[in-house]
Amino acid sequence: MIRGSKFGLTGGIARCIVVVALVAACSDDNALDPARECFGPLALTVVSGTPPQFTWTAPCAVARLAVFEVPSVGASQLAWDVRSDPPRILSPVRYGERPGGATEAQAPAALRPGGTYQVRVYNAAEVAVGSASFVP
Repeated sequence: MIRGSKFGLTGGIARCIVVVALVAACSDDNALDPARECFGPLALTVVSGTPPQFTWTAPCAVARLAVFEVPSVGASQLAWDVRSDPPRILSPVRYGERPGGATEAQAPAALRPGGTYQVRVYNAAEVAVGSASFVP
């Protein structure tokens, strides 16, 4: 005979299930509950620092974040590229720190002080939904 609360074993199991559900709900693992995808346009902001941080205020995820060096002459050069399928990259993202759930398609290059760079974020269809220029 099991003694204890008036709910017995069943009540204890129910309490355990509630605790497990609460822990899962509080988790920040984007793999369990992906945010909705950003379709843009997004207001993208660069917070200065070493390394810089990229933010957008919409509560949504992007599929790709890419940083390009913009030379005074010639084509832009890819400096860093992270991707996620499905879109899981959430704001904020710090340069060179791969976001959870993302893969690094291009390792981060050292940013040149005084160089001009552009960060772009893309949705799953590879459409740029936000961009911003910055100088480290």
